[in-house]
Amino acid sequence: MKNKVKISIAIPVYNGGILLEKSLKILYSSTNNKKFNNFYELVISDNASTDNTKETIIKYKKKLKINKIPVKYYRRKKNIGFYQNFIKTIKLATGDYILFMCDDDHPCGNFYDEIFNLFNNNDYKKLCFLPIAKNTAFKNKLSLNIFGYVLTRGSITSGVILNKKKISLKNLRPTLYPQTIIYLNYFLKYGMINLNLKSKIKQIETKKISDKFGHKGDRVNRKDDFAVLDKIKIAEMFYNLKKIN
Repeated sequence: MKNKVKISIAIPVYNGGILLEKSLKILYSSTNNKKFNNFYELVISDNASTDNTKETIIKYKKKLKINKIPVKYYRRKKNIGFYQNFIKTIKLATGDYILFMCDDDHPCGNFYDEIFNLFNNNDYKKLCFLPIAKNTAFKNKLSLNIFGYVLTRGSITSGVILNKKKISLKNLRPTLYPQTIIYLNYFLKYGMINLNLKSKIKQIETKKISDKFGHKGDRVNRKDDFAVLDKIKIAEMFYNLKKIN
């Protein structure tokens, strides 16, 4: 019987070939060690990319095989939006835990070593947030309103680890932030923790804000409000559910 992996690294992607290649290069160079055997797997759901995403994944699938990192690659025939593409990564994952990442967020330092050291002999039931390098807005902001913290931090897909068996798709609805709903569901049942890693995730900034937000260049189809209204609707949904219950 094939050994089950500990952590699935889940990346939804669309036209992120150049950024994804850098991310996979980091994974490859960081896991060239026998101790990682059967610990990580890479799961990618490709939303019908038209750039070099497919070629990049095929290239690194071969390279990561040398490091005993299996790669599951699913490619859609047409782009059906971030919502379904993100959910697909959860369905593809087979690890005990899922580490959610984006192609444009890159780990620094000994990121994968630190996660290995934390999760190899320990079990975490709570939602685990990993540190984001440039996002000072989340540093030491655990005020009385922890729900608001999870809502805001959870809008960043990357750097979140959940126990796969405990993930619930309850209350899901089409939104540009399906991960936020999933993270909130998890937090309300199991709580959350900020893992104190020395290594952080660096968010790559595009040269033009229109490349990512508000215009045709936006890969997840955010509009001029930067999808803030989606987050407000999610907060209202959970507030109303609390009143009903």
